[in-house]
Amino acid sequence: MNEEEHILSCLAEECNEIGKNVSKALRFGLSDWGPGKSLNNAQAIRYEFLDLVAVMELLISRGILERTSEVDEGLAKQAKKEKVLQYIEVAKKLGTIT
Repeated sequence: MNEEEHILSCLAEECNEIGKNVSKALRFGLSDWGPGKSLNNAQAIRYEFLDLVAVMELLISRGILERTSEVDEGLAKQAKKEKVLQYIEVAKKLGTIT
């Protein structure tokens, strides 16, 4: 394994940790601390997200991934938000969101 592969595996790990904490929040609630935990599920999601951002920044600073312009980043984020909201409406119509 080279350094690029190592950092990419860290990226995958952070994504998985976010998913794990989101799953726990869905099962036990955002405010649940869980036994022996120092953070509640909401805090854990936020900290894992910051870890993900840090690894992404490392990948960008090393030239492994390309940086997007602030305009492109803003447009991509806005498009994703609109898509999520659009599918919330679809789910409501299907009865899967009450």
